[in-house]
Amino acid sequence: MRSILLSVVVMVAILGSVKTGTARASALAFDSAADPAYAPSLATGAPIAGVNGGYGWEPWVEMYSISGVLSVSSNPHLGVISTNGSDWSQNPVTSPGATWLIPGVFDSPIPMLEIRHFDGSLAVGQTLSFDFDGVPAIDILSPDGTGTTYEIDPGNPSHVYFQHSIPSISFGNNIALNVAGGHISITPIDSDHATMTITSYGPLGGTESLQLPYADVNGLAFEAPGGVFPGYVNNLSITPEPGAAALIAAAGLGLLLRRSRRSRVFIA
Repeated sequence: MRSILLSVVVMVAILGSVKTGTARASALAFDSAADPAYAPSLATGAPIAGVNGGYGWEPWVEMYSISGVLSVSSNPHLGVISTNGSDWSQNPVTSPGATWLIPGVFDSPIPMLEIRHFDGSLAVGQTLSFDFDGVPAIDILSPDGTGTTYEIDPGNPSHVYFQHSIPSISFGNNIALNVAGGHISITPIDSDHATMTITSYGPLGGTESLQLPYADVNGLAFEAPGGVFPGYVNNLSITPEPGAAALIAAAGLGLLLRRSRRSRVFIA
């Protein structure tokens, strides 16, 4: 069954949380729960209210509900915990032993989505990647105000939905992401195509690459779990620098053109 995340993200767009009209490429970006900016929350387990760690991102924002009314806040319910203590029961784990925690929807106010925008759009040749565990659904957001480019539904197996077609296109794979979470990266290879790599952190492991249609993206939205157990997110990154990404893309195009010319000569 599809998640409720898409409809909520569309509401986020209506409420003005989703950026629109972004034209420039995203800067190099990285953030993790081990960043010193989150240290006070890590020590106390408090939410990261008003904290914007790492570099290359816009601040965290949250979609939440009080008495059924949806609202947007710049003080997210997202917390930071140590994975070295008695509550360590999850992936992903960073070497300093910290991860972001998304509380379940039985908390109050009820968290719905934890959202992080880039400071520009993902360019051809750049790679967006992140770790997660126990998150019911993940949206990779569109900058054009429509809400979502991709929805990722972890499970056994997991599914990826491309939302810029009507109806949306489903891409299944053989990777189980409902045990111990996983790692996802996506790289646009031209204006219409992208590669998504999915790696499971579960006991059976496994990695699979999907060739997907592409439409511009500039943000992430993580859905809060639907029960008492939290979800976990970590290690958000965008590489390489925009200038380097352009050089990589140009080099790749050059190789394709050379191969095309050689093929024509061989056929002749």
